[in-house]
Amino acid sequence: DMDGDGYGQGAGCLGFDCNDNDVSCWAGPCCANQCIDQDGDSYGQGQACLGPDCNDNDVSCWVGPCCNQPGCIDQDGDGYGQGQACLGPDCNDNDVSCWTGSCCVNPSAGMVGDACTDSTDCGGIIDGTPTCLTDIMGFVTLPGGYCTGDGCTPGNTCDSQGGVCVDIMGFLQYCLDPCGSDTDCRQAEGYICDVLPNSDPGSPTFCLPPGMP
Repeated sequence: DMDGDGYGQGAGCLGFDCNDNDVSCWAGPCCANQCIDQDGDSYGQGQACLGPDCNDNDVSCWVGPCCNQPGCIDQDGDGYGQGQACLGPDCNDNDVSCWTGSCCVNPSAGMVGDACTDSTDCGGIIDGTPTCLTDIMGFVTLPGGYCTGDGCTPGNTCDSQGGVCVDIMGFLQYCLDPCGSDTDCRQAEGYICDVLPNSDPGSPTFCLPPGMP
């Protein structure tokens, strides 16, 4: 709180201060054309800034890889991600220009591999029973949930984004999310792009949870 009005940045403040150099102003018309810019790079918080600043103590950094800070898992370097050091949560951590709003994929679409809390979050499944996997028979945990089609027909496409139904160990049929590299998967939660256990060399790769045996 630079001006001592009780407003500023932080949990102990009364609220956000749009002009922390004026004790009489923290919200409303007096905020017009203000930019809170601690490092003088013209990026910060306020209408007059060129844009948001992910690190307002470094004049050379406002977006990109320099934004990654301890305590912030930020795949695309926009300052948004998972962790207390992030500017906020990121709904699409593979796009530097997107963290909230219309650019975010609608989570209710529920395609294969999407995060979920129950089967109602997995409406995009077109083959098999829409299921939110959180574990497999108690042996494998799927952080954040994994939308799939349980009991699908092996080899079938199971959603509109290319999910494939796979027969696992001869008695489990799940719709899995194909991938080309780890960046196609939810890396922040530990998912990796790999072949299924006991697969032959050259087998297709899918987004798999951490610790898959």
